[in-house]
Amino acid sequence: MRSTRASIALVVLAGCLAGCSSDVEDATPIGSWVGSTIQQLEESLPADTAYVVYDVSLPVVDKEPRYGTAGGGTNDRWIIVASCGEQTQLAVAVLNVEDYTDRIGARATKRDFDGLLTECSPTTAP
Repeated sequence: MRSTRASIALVVLAGCLAGCSSDVEDATPIGSWVGSTIQQLEESLPADTAYVVYDVSLPVVDKEPRYGTAGGGTNDRWIIVASCGEQTQLAVAVLNVEDYTDRIGARATKRDFDGLLTECSPTTAP
């Protein structure tokens, strides 16, 4: 039976997205992660940052979610199609690189997939 919910992997590294600095200008804009891989995100964030990853394969490409599973591959194989949150919290929606197309990338840039993240409310969207 197919689940209608996105697969969720919670990565708890508790901390601040902006490096716990009060200088918000130095923070990477939340929406700028679209098109990056999870590996690139992890390499750029402070080590104590908390974020959640949603595999949106089912609603976007009609495939079963597999992020965080044995067959899901490594974080360099997962591309961010939406990102939302505040400076201390981040949520990203991802697709496997095999499913990511130029058309999906264009839609992600237009923020078409933000609605798949509950974190993308008017108060948390970039």
